[in-house]
Amino acid sequence: GILLESLNKEKNIKNIENTSPWRFKHSLSPDMASRIEKKDINFSKVVHFCKHRILEAKKLNKILLIEGVGGMMVPINNDYTILDLIKKLDISVIFVTRNYLGSLSHTLTALNVLKINNIKINSIIINQENKNSVNIDETKISLAKHTKNIPIYLFKLRKKALSSQLDNLIETM
Repeated sequence: GILLESLNKEKNIKNIENTSPWRFKHSLSPDMASRIEKKDINFSKVVHFCKHRILEAKKLNKILLIEGVGGMMVPINNDYTILDLIKKLDISVIFVTRNYLGSLSHTLTALNVLKINNIKINSIIINQENKNSVNIDETKISLAKHTKNIPIYLFKLRKKALSSQLDNLIETM
């Protein structure tokens, strides 16, 4: 519902199905949630769905965002991860990370996995959901020293400001 709201779309079953055909009651990785709820996730169908949406967006000259449901190494099912999906779709990524103690190591490790797999990193977003002891501006400075030529954006999340922050990001791409 939050995603539809941010897109100014009505919250109805048709729009929910079009936006997110694979949904689960449990907030877990897709492989875990599907196992608990006894619903299979067919990787080929996920790829087909995404490719169809990519072609639609290109025809309409629109931007399409495909969310990575928790990170690139998250299992989709027993055989595939989000990284496999990114590779299969041959798309670049907007890498989203959070600002916390340890995030630099986690972020640089993940970015290295993308680099090893020849995946283009379009930009990096650092989310700050809550106040913490790690300064988000300092995190950006440290991260930038290791990610030359990749734009880094800071999102200091406040629900009302999020929409305009997203609009600004999309305009710069």
